[in-house]
Amino acid sequence: MEYPAFKNLHITQVRFFKSIDEIPKINLSPGIEKRVQSILEMLDELLSTNLPHREEAILSLLNTFFVYCDGKCNIKTFISDNNQKAALVYKFKKRIDKHFSEYHEVSAYAQLLYVSDKYLNECVKEVLGTNAKSLIDEKLIMTARHELKFTDKPIKEIAYQLGFSSPDYFSYYLKKHTNLSPRQIRKS
Repeated sequence: MEYPAFKNLHITQVRFFKSIDEIPKINLSPGIEKRVQSILEMLDELLSTNLPHREEAILSLLNTFFVYCDGKCNIKTFISDNNQKAALVYKFKKRIDKHFSEYHEVSAYAQLLYVSDKYLNECVKEVLGTNAKSLIDEKLIMTARHELKFTDKPIKEIAYQLGFSSPDYFSYYLKKHTNLSPRQIRKS
């Protein structure tokens, strides 16, 4: 937790353990739970290898894991009952988990939630410190990585399953967001 990338996370300020023998439990939504499981599987895989940049990859995955856990430690996520913006963001994230393979644009979710794109982005920025599109992209990328690493489905099938118009566009999208092609992700 002393690593510089972890210092600004809320998770570092929370005491998880009441006693040394206790294992903390963080309740995760089903969508986040799947992502965290994928991260843990990749960590487990990395720990048993001797890749040249193994340590950097492990730190990167740990950072991602802590960011997901951090959301559970951030006080803003606990005030959704009295905070309309936080409640809207919660509904948005639920819609993403349900419809990410159908809708890739913020406008579609804004329409489902009966708000403007601008207002949805404003709420996400205020509550989570990012923009609405990045949450959609994050879900698509995490699911794509999981499917590529842990299934034998053809790339074409994964592309269509995730709602991309073609395997070429799926490849372009992943390359743009991860600097890796689907084949490179599958082999890594």
